[in-house]
Formats: sequence, structure tokens, C-alpha cells
Amino acid sequence: MKRILLCFGILWGFSPVVNAQAQSKDGGTSQLSPQRVAEIASAFDRWIGAPDTFRFGQILAAPQAGEPLLPICGTMDGKNDFGEWVGFRVFIAIYDAEDNDLIAPQLSENADFDAILSRECQKMGIEIIAAD
Repeated sequence: MKRILLCFGILWGFSPVVNAQAQSKDGGTSQLSPQRVAEIASAFDRWIGAPDTFRFGQILAAPQAGEPLLPICGTMDGKNDFGEWVGFRVFIAIYDAEDNDLIAPQLSENADFDAILSRECQKMGIEIIAAD
């Protein structure tokens, strides 16, 4: 039983994405598919270049019907040069589903930049709760 709980704790605690939702302009939300989340995560892997140095808190999207470009915002935690997690920060990007690539990704470096990126996300119809 302890092994089962330990395995569950490990899987839950190291889940790469805590919250992944699609959010329409009118405020409605739905879960992003696991496949779409994996595609977005792999695009971030390539952008950052070191997949074991970051983890997602949220991935929120504002899909447009028939559009291959998906505006995404969310929160991401990263490791510093000492290998320590620094805390969740806001990110913003356009995900190109056809090329499985990110267009103009931005990752906040501090609370002021969190606020700026959160406002940009709101303009796209995405509400970031807060950097976790």
C-alpha cells in the first residue's frame, strides 16, 4: 500500500502540467486534450532547450475556430543556475499547431513583468489567475 501511495505521490507531484484549459473569448473554458498539452510542452522543450529545468503550473488557451494559431498563456516554474526552482512566472506565446512551434514566446522574470504579460493575456481573452 505504501508503494502505491508513493507512486501516486510521485506521479501527482511531478506532473508536468497542473492546469490545462482552453478558454473562449466569452469566458467559457474546456480542458485541452492531453495530446495538445504534450505538443505544447514539446514546443517549449525545444524553445528552452533543457526540458528538465521547467514545469508548467497552468496552460490556458484562447482557440479561434478554424485557426491553426493558438494563443496560449500560463504559468511556468524554472530552475536557476544552482538547480533550485525559482517560483512560477507568467508566460505568453502563440502556438502554431501546423508546425508544432512557438511564435514570439515570452517568459516573465519578475512580478512587474508578470502583471504586464497578464494584461496581454487578458487582451487575447485569457485570464491568468496568478503566478502560483
